Amino acid sequence: MKLLDGSAGELVELVDEGNVLTGELVPRSVAHAQGLLHRTVYVLLTDAAGEQVVLQQRHSQKAVCPSLWDLTVAEHVAPGESYHEAACRGIREELGVMNLPELRELLPPTRRELRWTTASGKRIHDVEFVPVWTGVLAHDAELHPDGVEVAAWRWTPWIEVIREAASLPSSFTPWFLETLRLLGKLPQEDRA
Repeated sequence: MKLLDGSAGELVELVDEGNVLTGELVPRSVAHAQGLLHRTVYVLLTDAAGEQVVLQQRHSQKAVCPSLWDLTVAEHVAPGESYHEAACRGIREELGVMNLPELRELLPPTRRELRWTTASGKRIHDVEFVPVWTGVLAHDAELHPDGVEVAAWRWTPWIEVIREAASLPSSFTPWFLETLRLLGKLPQEDRA
């Protein structure tokens, strides 16, 4: 693998438009600043009936989208890691769940491109191939958020998530709102 930028930080491996690894590594911050295509995985853990979902609240000290509500897990795929491995790592690291649920792919890897400006004025151009994975988590499962990535978590009925996302979209991450649209739970945005 070839490191394209010697900057410090979490590395991501770039992919081409066919979602094929290029062997080039860059810091995540560089990928987000330059709109370089890389891989991320999203996880939605639900109850057995699929009526409620675990949401996480991003920590207030996060550089991107602090304190906003997010998917159960959103994880960049590390170099040499599969989507499934990244999903499992994210569940363990962010939520402290050691007894991992069986995961299945809800949506295949889809190319997504989002642009926004952070509260500090930093521009993000996120271009990723992202699948959405899902699994069933028992309501009494022990969750131990890491306190660095995740400030809080909650079980929320899907109907409430949709109502909140429609009425207060600014309380959710842009990628969570985009995921809700792709799942058909929110109307598509008019991007004209």
